[in-house]
Amino acid sequence: MKRTLLTLSLVGLLFTGWYGYRLVLGTPLNINHFADRTSLFVVSHFPEMITRLGFVENSLLDFHSDRLSDHSSTTQDVVAGLHRDGLQQLAHYDRQRLSGQQALTYDYLDWSWSARSALYAFPYHFYNLTYSGPYPANQMDGAQNLVFSTLSQYQQVVDEASAERYLARVAAMPATIESLQVAMEERAELGVIPPQVVMEKLIAQAQVLATKPAAEWSPQVALEKHLAAIELDDVLRSELLARNLAVIESAVIPAYAAYYEYLRELALEAPAAVGMWSLPDGLAYYDALLRYNTTTDMSAAEIHALGLQRVADVRAQMDAVLLELGFTEGSYTERLLAFAQSPEMLWQERPGVREEILAEYDRLNQELQAATAVLFRDVPPQPLVVRAVPAEEEIGSAGAYYNPPALDGSRPGIFFVNLYNPADTQRFAMRTLSAHEGVPGHHFQTSFAQLVTGVPLVRKTDYISAYSEGWALYTERLVFELGLHDNASNLGRLQAEMFRAVRLVVDTGIHAQRWTRQQAIDYMRDNTGMTEGEVVTEIERYIVLPGQACSYMIGMLEILRLREEAMQRQGDRFKLPDFHHAVLKNGDLPLTLLRREVEAALQ
Repeated sequence: MKRTLLTLSLVGLLFTGWYGYRLVLGTPLNINHFADRTSLFVVSHFPEMITRLGFVENSLLDFHSDRLSDHSSTTQDVVAGLHRDGLQQLAHYDRQRLSGQQALTYDYLDWSWSARSALYAFPYHFYNLTYSGPYPANQMDGAQNLVFSTLSQYQQVVDEASAERYLARVAAMPATIESLQVAMEERAELGVIPPQVVMEKLIAQAQVLATKPAAEWSPQVALEKHLAAIELDDVLRSELLARNLAVIESAVIPAYAAYYEYLRELALEAPAAVGMWSLPDGLAYYDALLRYNTTTDMSAAEIHALGLQRVADVRAQMDAVLLELGFTEGSYTERLLAFAQSPEMLWQERPGVREEILAEYDRLNQELQAATAVLFRDVPPQPLVVRAVPAEEEIGSAGAYYNPPALDGSRPGIFFVNLYNPADTQRFAMRTLSAHEGVPGHHFQTSFAQLVTGVPLVRKTDYISAYSEGWALYTERLVFELGLHDNASNLGRLQAEMFRAVRLVVDTGIHAQRWTRQQAIDYMRDNTGMTEGEVVTEIERYIVLPGQACSYMIGMLEILRLREEAMQRQGDRFKLPDFHHAVLKNGDLPLTLLRREVEAALQ
């Protein structure tokens, strides 16, 4: 018996060692473990993103919350190598022997790592899990803002030890902003410098930081709130705040002042051209970005033509609603602008107006939660809250965006609203925006993805633009189909759909057809009725996020096609909650895989 037990123990140890080796260095038997291992290696180079995921904070596995990213080519080269090596190792698995979610994981990894590897073929490409494009610093998803949102919105301070990690992360800010300058200089040597209009935004952002008193910096303000919310000795609390303030004053602000001066020098070399066509091998790079963002093989010319057709179709619908609303005088553009800029449709600047806007969005969120529940088999348990975009990110930021809940439940989903200029918030558009960013749009989509079982972590957290944005745009129409709109808010919905149709035209126009910034602004303004400020922000977004804006309409049209085809196949058996379950049950997928899975689920 002893010999048998000894033999079994030895075999167990050998198996554990063998599997441990395969798990860490070789090819794990389970493809989910392989996916998680590779993804962990990738995300370990972006510690801010681990904090944003929120599942190992302040635990024994917390190796990251006192660190910040190195944005230089050193990190980019390592991450590119991880994706390439991942593809090679993926081939060791026999796809034919996999089934269910493991087979889908294989196909997902094959698409994801292939698409990303194709982008790394261009030496100026930059990727950090939140941004994929040629400009590491940009006014939208630039690496220069990553640390601020991480510290103020995501980092958890629950005791003295976690407070010390927070202070260490603040102390790392000079190094991370210096590495960003290195990344920008590396691209400048390749002939890739953000256009003049982008540099102007970056300089404005940096100037605010370089001249702001240390006590007003969000890493200090956020720490005060964190420490006030936990049990801590008053003397220790004061000491921690004083130390943090001293580091910001003596090291962080000087580093950002140097960054500001660097930007001013670099701006002297910035090009006037705003499209990818102007970069080295830029048209091929743009094609790769389109494939990555739309998950299709559509060319820029095909997308441009689709956009022109969609603009014409939606414009006819908007024209009819304008007439019903009594706007009959003048051209289409004049009537749309008259409606959009009428005083009753705008929020006027006055004391407390920002709080009023947030309260209205909160009311709409609750309304949509109640009304749309009938469209789904169940409702995800993660809560959703509405908050204002942090002050240091308002300039150049989108009008609204969504951040997902923490995986450990410590943070809700957050619908952020940019209140820099309250007059840019149009009352008639608020319900549609709430549906897109919140319920049943991004919040349902990301929350359901987090609940998928039997899949690697990357399948729960990845963002595939065509799927994610296509779903969110689809839900805008879904709310209309529920009958929740009057004519005014329906025009807001159509304006939002027109907005996404126009994006197909202007994104491809800018990056493939050499449109100027002003040409794109004029086209978008004339067709959408959006304010000048909104249009400028959007066009400058497409300049730094090439291809991403095309994903919305392409994704929505595919989901609508899938629904129509399922209705035709199933006839009286078709149920909308079942269709939505089929679309959402696997998390984010490229459109080709989404089609396969929906067709299989709804025979």
